[in-house]
Amino acid sequence: MVEVVKGLDHTQDRLGELVISAAQGASGGVCVVSSGLSARQEAQRVLGPRLPGVVFLGPRQFLNGPVWSRAVVVGISSWYADELFTAPRCVELRLVHHAWLRDRARAYGLFSSAEATGMQFTLPAQSATDIASDSIRPPEETVDWSVVEPVGGKPRDNDPSDDVPARLVVLAGGYGFYLDADAGTIRGIDPGGAAGHWVRQLPASDLGAGSIVMLRKGFSERDTLLPRIRAILGNEEEGVRRLQELWKSALRRRLAEGALPTLQRALDMPRLTHAYASYWAGRNCISPRQPVFGTLLAYLGIDSIQSCISAARKLYSAHHKAGQQLVKELGASVDDTVVRRLETENSVTLSVGSGVSSLQITLFKVVAVSPDVTTVPAAVLRTALKLRGAEWLA
Repeated sequence: MVEVVKGLDHTQDRLGELVISAAQGASGGVCVVSSGLSARQEAQRVLGPRLPGVVFLGPRQFLNGPVWSRAVVVGISSWYADELFTAPRCVELRLVHHAWLRDRARAYGLFSSAEATGMQFTLPAQSATDIASDSIRPPEETVDWSVVEPVGGKPRDNDPSDDVPARLVVLAGGYGFYLDADAGTIRGIDPGGAAGHWVRQLPASDLGAGSIVMLRKGFSERDTLLPRIRAILGNEEEGVRRLQELWKSALRRRLAEGALPTLQRALDMPRLTHAYASYWAGRNCISPRQPVFGTLLAYLGIDSIQSCISAARKLYSAHHKAGQQLVKELGASVDDTVVRRLETENSVTLSVGSGVSSLQITLFKVVAVSPDVTTVPAAVLRTALKLRGAEWLA
């Protein structure tokens, strides 16, 4: 690679201009990849001010980092490991180099020994101009879901009353978690946000490769909030919990008696499943949304309908306030240093709070989200689990 040095000559200056041109115009995150620490530092010093938001990386940082919208690789492909092209970490990759540097025609994949032919990736024909910019569309990264599952198999328990439909999400470092299929949001990091405001609720529908989520290892997020919820409810907690159990136990009895068809008709929900109605009756659900909740209470013959609705609202409010407290503490813990660490590390663990409210929470990078829905106990939702068959993601 021609190093970008102080006092660039005409040819080197043109190389820098082409790097800038290749990095501009992308709709998402952009990085510039180059080999050689001193060259990379000088490139960042010279080009960085003209490329705000663009991250300068080494090859290994790139391979271990998030998925970028575009990567600009300075040099020819033969200077880099094959996996930089065949196990890509970007949607689009652009090679920028002097045309007199002759490149190879193919790159061979990580799994080339798996078959006689092996994986081959054809590189684009080089330009005849002094400085070439060759665009590459890397092959899509896929996960073989048939071999990826939590260590010990899919979580099960002896009480299927609160089992819920969920999708398995694979995380970097060989971890994963189950996200409820109807989830609206999940707590995570938005590096594109203003400093100090990176922690926020991310739309679950946007979750994908490169997203950063916040999870507990071995404990659900709901468990982390319980001490805070108790403190917020104070003396009202006992009454709130009693009213919650009043209608939940009635619902469990009806379902045990085989009343699902009558429940479907009463709620005008013909597609309501036994598993989801049981989830309402479990400890991990506060209540169905209104007006379904009121109709459900009437169907169950609950006398104190308004009291039950009020108790559920107080519990929702306590959860919301506890979540806001946690976000505020996490927001104070997540700074530019933490975000930079995530460029080269699979996860970062933070400690927040003190006393009974203290907890450790980990920032993980998402690799892929399963398209398949499975049923798991609600207690394991949003909990980081070690995966079998995902060691290669580390």
